[in-house]
Amino acid sequence: MNNGKPAPYDARVITHYGVLGLGFFPQVYYYWYKWLDGRYVGTAARTVVKKLLLDQFVLTPPLLVVFYVSMSVMERKTDLFEECRNKLLPTFKTSCIFWLPAQALNFLWVPPAARVIYVGTCAFAWVNILCWIKRQDY
Repeated sequence: MNNGKPAPYDARVITHYGVLGLGFFPQVYYYWYKWLDGRYVGTAARTVVKKLLLDQFVLTPPLLVVFYVSMSVMERKTDLFEECRNKLLPTFKTSCIFWLPAQALNFLWVPPAARVIYVGTCAFAWVNILCWIKRQDY
């Protein structure tokens, strides 16, 4: 019973998310979108579809693996890959539902100079979904 008091924050867990969310992912996104926008210029349907497919099916799976394995390392789990094996597919499916529409808007209407900011804003919502998935038993 919490006696009406809010549950305390787990600073250690928040730090784990911060390490990845502030220290790793923004740099990956910066260089990824710089490359993607340089390689596939414009907002033609064909170009947007190429960017969507590359973003979702080339970048996302390794980033999800990095997320789960890195979190397992920081949590000092004995099997660093167990959570990744159990949650990668459900997380990827959810990622497709969330990120494909978000990135379609990104690639169609967001200027390249604002992509990282837009993705960062979407990522704020996504990280809450990711935290929820991480807490689930699969």
